[in-house]
Amino acid sequence: MQLRIKIDRFSNCKSLVDFYDVIAAELHKSNAIYDCTKISVSRDIGDLIFKVHEEQGYDTQSIAALMLCIGPKIYNDLDNGTVIVEEGGVI
Repeated sequence: MQLRIKIDRFSNCKSLVDFYDVIAAELHKSNAIYDCTKISVSRDIGDLIFKVHEEQGYDTQSIAALMLCIGPKIYNDLDNGTVIVEEGGVI
């Protein structure tokens, strides 16, 4: 099962943990555990995550490594502001 969540609250996120916490809050979960392999986002949200880390002084290579290890999957064909959480993505 997949959930589609339109979220405009990412502008206050300062890290990937903040990003995942927003998703958990939208799903009414607290103290959540995340499986980033089951979370996908639209390009605009991926760009925002990248920008937040650039503003904190991370170089492109470090951000790319972070996104590969614990970042969500980014899809160009999703509508702006879209998050897809597959079953087990947030527990």
